[in-house]
Amino acid sequence: MRLGIKPMLFRFSCVVCVASLAVCCLAVVRPGLFQKRGETESPPAQEEAVALQKDPLEAYALEKQQLRSMQLSQLDEMISAANTPAETADQARRQKLSLMECMEKEMNLAAELQARGYEDALITISQKSVSVMIRNFSGLVQDVSRVKEAVMAQTQCAAEEIKIIPIN
Repeated sequence: MRLGIKPMLFRFSCVVCVASLAVCCLAVVRPGLFQKRGETESPPAQEEAVALQKDPLEAYALEKQQLRSMQLSQLDEMISAANTPAETADQARRQKLSLMECMEKEMNLAAELQARGYEDALITISQKSVSVMIRNFSGLVQDVSRVKEAVMAQTQCAAEEIKIIPIN
């Protein structure tokens, strides 16, 4: 049975990483989204829900946030479950730490890109690449260089591992 746990844990950790990434990016893109609200939505909240349906960047950020939240929750359950083997719990702890490090890098990158003038940027860090979705991105050589330079400084990824996706 232990042989079956490792592949499942790996798949689970991938799902957890993506969900956690979504949470961080959404928090950066929509900081007011996590504020406590009353039981009924106010008209601005309803308008925000409609805007999320129309805006692919915000919709992706929300989906990513939800998935990241689910991943962290599942990792926490694996870590705290009494019947989890010690090796599996240790691996879950390492995956959670790695996921949280990615989340921190994504938030730092989003803040840095915002400071450089790119208002809406959504960053996704995976094991093999970094995707940067930027609204109204010009695609000029100097802009591409500035974005890649910021990403390489934060992630130690090579330029060819960085994907810049303009969202217009």
